Amino acid sequence: MKKILLQLCFFNILLFSCQEKKKIDPLDSANTDYVITLNKIDNQYRDSINFKDGGYMKTAIPKIVLSFEKKVRADEININKTEPQKIITQKANGVTLLQHKYNTAKFEFIFIHPNDKIEITYKNGVPIFKTNNKNIKEYDLNFESKLNIGTPPIDATEAFVKFKGSPKNEIDAYTNSAKSYYSKVLSKLDSLYQKQLISPEYYSLRKSHYTYVLNAYDKTVKLNFENDKNSYMYPLYRNYMIGVYNKYGITPKSNEIDFKKSYDKVSQETFNNSYIKDYLLSYYIESIASVFSIKDFEQYFSRFEKDVTDKSLINSLKQKYLYDYKSLKEDVKNLNLISSNLKKTTLKNIFEENKGKIIYIDFWASWCLPCRKAMPSSRKLRAEFENKDVVFVYLSIDKDFDKWKTANAKENLQSYKNSYIIANQENSEEFKKLGVQTIPRYLFYDKTGKLIYPNAPSPESSEIRKTINELLSK
Repeated sequence: MKKILLQLCFFNILLFSCQEKKKIDPLDSANTDYVITLNKIDNQYRDSINFKDGGYMKTAIPKIVLSFEKKVRADEININKTEPQKIITQKANGVTLLQHKYNTAKFEFIFIHPNDKIEITYKNGVPIFKTNNKNIKEYDLNFESKLNIGTPPIDATEAFVKFKGSPKNEIDAYTNSAKSYYSKVLSKLDSLYQKQLISPEYYSLRKSHYTYVLNAYDKTVKLNFENDKNSYMYPLYRNYMIGVYNKYGITPKSNEIDFKKSYDKVSQETFNNSYIKDYLLSYYIESIASVFSIKDFEQYFSRFEKDVTDKSLINSLKQKYLYDYKSLKEDVKNLNLISSNLKKTTLKNIFEENKGKIIYIDFWASWCLPCRKAMPSSRKLRAEFENKDVVFVYLSIDKDFDKWKTANAKENLQSYKNSYIIANQENSEEFKKLGVQTIPRYLFYDKTGKLIYPNAPSPESSEIRKTINELLSK
């Protein structure tokens, strides 16, 4: 049985002039719900933490998470740090919660109602929200910048780096200062609410948020998300619920999680809100898809189709994990490949189509950083040999079709003929014979289709061009 390690981490506490001619306002469209405009992020925005030894850690891609009142899945939108953006969303059928992650692990929030216009600017790296909504109260938006209760402590991610290996008294001093600060924040929140300076929906959200933050430093603080009617829209609540049900999958005397056991527990539970149950079921079915066998995934997916309330999740996950391609997945003989537009082929067909040419195969995945790092060099190499008898083939071992498709597009491979995701890596004897245990991995086949370099040079290497030219001359 495959399992995954439960990592115990520190708390890691997330779109966002004069005119000669009248421009069309997107809100004039009947299908448009709201518009979010993001200005260029200033140079004070921090997305890395420096280590004492001179190294650094990338901690957060600046991004927006949109959680919807009547939709299980949230939308994530990465922010372009150097260019302004405009995001026009379609009818969301209710309230939307926008959560903006910034500066390693900080968050700011805004509830978006139909016909709202949101503008996000940045000051010292911190997002500042503006809205045309007339019902906003003084402390609803940009809350932390208005508190005036002292300097906030560094977030837990940064503290983990700063205090790693430090004496216990230094760690205790940091923990106590964080407890004190967030306790003051919660008291300030109560006071503002009593004075009607913050609206109920923002009070409830921020109360849940800062209680969650304080709980990271003081486990005696009780979490009570149930008092917030919008809690299921709140990403940290979803993370909290995952933590609760992960415990049911923990193997005795180890820190491993059996996601099938967690799924079993969620499926048996009764929830006040069907959205959070559907969210947990979809989270665990995706976890099963990632770490268990195809057979296990298909068995649990049959249950998922019956258990889930929001049936739209079924089709989206079927595409994500190529569920309707069972025959290709179960094929033992061939190495079956699927393109981003769902065109099917095999590795054998690629060799047939390119007889008399050198073939350079790049095994990669969306999550493989060294693979992605080599892609610019690969593009350059492909361009240099464009009119030569050499074919570059990109084969992904991703299990998640959607993540591969996104990465494939980012690497400018969406329109490239020979870029595919492997459908049956688990069962294909042909794939097993290649012995691809780690990636990136590169293979060279000569003009006769014979594998001559099972561990070929990478596109970044100094010898790659020499190797190609030698093969071409034969």
